[in-house]
Amino acid sequence: MVNQLTIVCKRLLFALVACSAISLCALPAVAEGTSAGPYRVSVATQPVIVPTGAATLLIYVTTADLRPAAGLTITARAQMPGMPMGEQFETATAEANTPGLYSAPVDFGMAGLYQATVRVKGSLGAGEANLKLVTGKSTERNLPSGAAAVAGSSHSSQRFPWVPIAMLVIVVGVATISFRNNRIAQNLKRVLPLVVVVGGALLLSYWVVGKYEQPGHMAVLDAQGMDMSSSSMPIGQAPVATEKVNFVTTAGEDRLSATVVPYTDQTITARVPGTIVNLPVYAGQHVVPGELLVALGDRQYAADLEGKAAAVQMALHDVMISKLNLHQANQQVVQALAGVAGAQSQVTGAKIAVAGANAQVRAAQQQVTAARADLASARASVVFSSAVLARDRVLLKGGSISLQEFQKDQAAARADAAKVVQELAAVQEADAMVTSAQSNVEQMVQNVKTLQAALQQAQANEQAVQDGASTMQHEIIHKQAAVQMAQADEKSTATVASYAKIRANIRGSVLQRLASPGMLVQPGQPILQIARLDKVRVQAQIPAQDLLRVRVGAPVEITAANNSAPIHATVTSVFPFADPASRSATIEAVVNNPGELLIPGEYVDMTVALGAPVHAVMVPQHAIVQIPVSSSYVSSDRTIPAVWIMTAKGIAHMVHVTTGPAVGNRVAITAGLLVGDNVIVEGLQGLREGTPVIQTPWVNGAPITLPDPSLNSMPGTASSAAAMPSGTAGSMSGMAGMGGMSK
Repeated sequence: MVNQLTIVCKRLLFALVACSAISLCALPAVAEGTSAGPYRVSVATQPVIVPTGAATLLIYVTTADLRPAAGLTITARAQMPGMPMGEQFETATAEANTPGLYSAPVDFGMAGLYQATVRVKGSLGAGEANLKLVTGKSTERNLPSGAAAVAGSSHSSQRFPWVPIAMLVIVVGVATISFRNNRIAQNLKRVLPLVVVVGGALLLSYWVVGKYEQPGHMAVLDAQGMDMSSSSMPIGQAPVATEKVNFVTTAGEDRLSATVVPYTDQTITARVPGTIVNLPVYAGQHVVPGELLVALGDRQYAADLEGKAAAVQMALHDVMISKLNLHQANQQVVQALAGVAGAQSQVTGAKIAVAGANAQVRAAQQQVTAARADLASARASVVFSSAVLARDRVLLKGGSISLQEFQKDQAAARADAAKVVQELAAVQEADAMVTSAQSNVEQMVQNVKTLQAALQQAQANEQAVQDGASTMQHEIIHKQAAVQMAQADEKSTATVASYAKIRANIRGSVLQRLASPGMLVQPGQPILQIARLDKVRVQAQIPAQDLLRVRVGAPVEITAANNSAPIHATVTSVFPFADPASRSATIEAVVNNPGELLIPGEYVDMTVALGAPVHAVMVPQHAIVQIPVSSSYVSSDRTIPAVWIMTAKGIAHMVHVTTGPAVGNRVAITAGLLVGDNVIVEGLQGLREGTPVIQTPWVNGAPITLPDPSLNSMPGTASSAAAMPSGTAGSMSGMAGMGGMSK
């Protein structure tokens, strides 16, 4: 029994030793890091399983004696070896609670193997370390325990628990062998199936995790396969196409997308309201000046025009009546003047008669002559009365005196006639009637006064008639003005009526009809759009920074989509302002358009000359590669243009160049190339510094023939490339850093 216990104890002791060894083997190794000058650097990620996409790079830095280093300036970058994609160094920040631990943002753009480059600068000096990371793999063990706690806080790795399973199997096996003849062994045999089931479940879980592992996971062999730095060129030479450098004098040009605009266009609108009764033109139809385009219903306008014409006729009739009245007034003036003259004659005659009567009185006083004078005076009175009666007849006929006044004067005339009879008797009694003659003289004097009063009346009548004639003249002027107003109103109505018929005033084509017959239109409503198409304007938008390089008169070439021959013209206008939204300005070229091949609104290509001619090398635009420029401490997206050339030894060599203006699909190189250089224009993909290349004909972007891989003895083959210094054959990242590389 004692021997059996001794054997059991020895076996258990052996099992414990084996389990301890297994546990020691399974303990995580302490990451001592990679040397970076006077420092040691360890790198992990957060999350701890390297993802595909944005992540945080955890950097743990210690001194040579493994003490955490603080107060450092650290920059880091994660990049696929030999496959740069513009990654920049990012500045790391120190973690406050963990001395020596720093974090920097990184981006794993695709699944594969990455090289983490860490640059450290501190009081002990500066250094650089390169560490490898694989997407889908855990970095939990890359840091010491204190720093690993930070990395594991966001994501823990799932590992298969093979250590406790192995220990359990060893202990159960040893116990089973030791106690196979007792009750404990029997109990263990009962438990063993359960252990097997649990172990099988764990293995099944491990298989499921392996099958449905995280996206971006990549096996180590696959990751090594994506390491571009470990790949080498195949034996032989890369086929390329080259162009020999030659300087030419050319002017810069820009190819712009332009729009065709009509030289002159009009939108035909209604000027008066009305219904469209005739619209005889259609889209595409040519029209000439004076051709009827639109006819509106004009019944209302015709009626208004007739009314205005009648008003003009009435005004003219009023003027004619006023002129007739003026003619009558002038005749009355003539009559009034004649009456005044007659009255003046009567006054003069009466005065003479008075003088004669006086003489007769004197003579009567002396002799019988007084009676004769009386008779003469009486006869003069008859004459006067007859004249007055004649005047009154005229005035009565003209309505200037009343019938009563006429009858009164008529009676006076009769009285004078009777007086003549009396005077005849008085003559006979002259000798005896001296006293009567004297009284007759007095009567004649009174008659003179009466005639003078009649003369004044005739003069007043004449003035009244003159005033009437002047008033009629002014009335005629007013009525003639009314005629002019009526005629202007008629003309205005005729003009409005003419708006009902719209006619073309330019030679052109109908672009579109905006209304239809029978539609009621209002003033200002569009009906047709016509344009002159025998000459068009081609407008293009040019970047504002190129605006000063374009001048009026610069040659342009216009190419339309209808595959017609290019149109050569000149810039006729440069709009002196830029659109603040697009930062571009408009340039315009007026071109003849025979056959109307250029359609308004059509997009065409306009190639315009920019600036003065330059003397430079012209290379295809696709032959220029942009090399990113990186700095140790400054993040930048700046690039440097470069081209590949084939050297005399048949190897690829990159040269930095200075570019100038573009001419079509070619770019001017103002510095960096020499006459005779062979610029590689096809087969650029995959070229690296020192790659052996061979001139091969290319068609449609592919070589017609491939070089014979058995020709390895010529300079620049793969074997000679393998013997080149490491500084010559490098990766694209090495090319990016060749800031001073030139011919």
